[in-house]
Amino acid sequence: MDGLIYKTLDYKEKSKLVYLYTKEGLDSFLASRAKDYKKGLLGISEITYIRYEARGSNLKYLSEFEILNSFSNIKNSLSLLAMAEIILELARQSNDERYERIFNFTLNSLLELEKNESSYQCFFSYLVKMLKVFGILDLEFKGFSNSLRVKAVKAYSNELTSDDLIIKDDILEVLNYYEREDIVYFKNIKKVMRFI
Repeated sequence: MDGLIYKTLDYKEKSKLVYLYTKEGLDSFLASRAKDYKKGLLGISEITYIRYEARGSNLKYLSEFEILNSFSNIKNSLSLLAMAEIILELARQSNDERYERIFNFTLNSLLELEKNESSYQCFFSYLVKMLKVFGILDLEFKGFSNSLRVKAVKAYSNELTSDDLIIKDDILEVLNYYEREDIVYFKNIKKVMRFI
């Protein structure tokens, strides 16, 4: 199964609990000896795209994995890292059962961020399109300023071009809209917003 790691927690001395978003929804497993240099599982970290096999019923254990993309460019930029964390947090919090569609959209957005070309446009488009997933069906974007509304409509209908300048203030206005409308649990997102 393929998954996007959004969180890892140390477990005992050498293991990690790994939390993923997959085409089937949320998943988790225990990676025994993940912090053991000899075992070679050190690639298991947050914001990583992996193919894995986990076995067990209540607590699954990692039996095999392959790193498909470690998103090294994202991890080397505080701004891109903050965007990627928010993208994964929004995917995680979505209650929409179209998991495969959201997974593919999230993965493609992260791959686009990894290229580091027009990262603000990519991130902005993700934020705008996820509004519908969270049940905001007002496609007139009445809560936005006039200039942002035009950009949001273009982003939603895949019509943003390189001529459409997306700036940090545009992104912060959309994130503030998420918070104002109480769309998602915002505590995790607030922590990283300042790095965008």
